[in-house]
Amino acid sequence: MTRRGLDAERLSEALRDFDTDAQPITTQEHRFKGGLVILPVNLAKGLEFSAAIVASADTETYDDSTEYERRLLYVSASRALHWLALVSAGQLHPLIA
Repeated sequence: MTRRGLDAERLSEALRDFDTDAQPITTQEHRFKGGLVILPVNLAKGLEFSAAIVASADTETYDDSTEYERRLLYVSASRALHWLALVSAGQLHPLIA
């Protein structure tokens, strides 16, 4: 899961370099075809996944001074039913750490 649709597309392209086929879903018109998907948090609200990875779970992506951004991070982190990973190139968001 990413913060924005553009981030989902970029991550999907980057994963191809590692032989990982991840389908980006960036609009409500995209349909799930099975397998690994990457989608922005605004499309994940209300959905549940067996496992989820939240990409860039940091203050650079989710502004800590904005209630809306903190809620988006919460939505991202609460989509997984059984397994959740929160990743960041730097420090994790203070709500997580």
